[in-house]
Amino acid sequence: MKILKISAILFFCWGINLTGFAQKIPADALKGDFDGDGKPEFAWITSNMKEQKTEDDFGQCNGGDCQCIIRFSNPKIRGIIVPQCIGSDALQNEGDLNGDGRDELSLVPSWWTSCWQACHVYTFQTNGRWRELIKPFSVYCSHLADNPDVVRSVAPKTIEIRESTMGEEIGIKTRKIKVN
Repeated sequence: MKILKISAILFFCWGINLTGFAQKIPADALKGDFDGDGKPEFAWITSNMKEQKTEDDFGQCNGGDCQCIIRFSNPKIRGIIVPQCIGSDALQNEGDLNGDGRDELSLVPSWWTSCWQACHVYTFQTNGRWRELIKPFSVYCSHLADNPDVVRSVAPKTIEIRESTMGEEIGIKTRKIKVN
């Protein structure tokens, strides 16, 4: 009975498909081969942010902490839980950045109060888990609006990132990083 209650809560709050039934893929879902099996799957983000019905509802999320989940059409691919997230400023398929035969994902999560966010780049492992391919880096919202492609492959196992910086002015620093 306890498992059924937890499943019902997860399904209600997150829309998590725990029953094996087909799930609806959003029209804006990303297509890619995230597990490297040669078959395309789709990825999209969901949020547990409460729908604002009154002024008092602003800034609240179902279940307490605001989190998002990057979900996948292939039920064998575990979702990625993203803390401090109410949506996505940019969720992108980056292609195979590290030469492992699997497409990587980047995410710049949305938050309530700031234009400064961290870009996360995720890679799927052979053990069925996700890990961050590189250390998250800063991105400012106007830089995303100008060009959402803040990660790109420049050579085998080498990427270039466009990181937002703060000095006397907000700027962009481009740097290359080796990845595995």
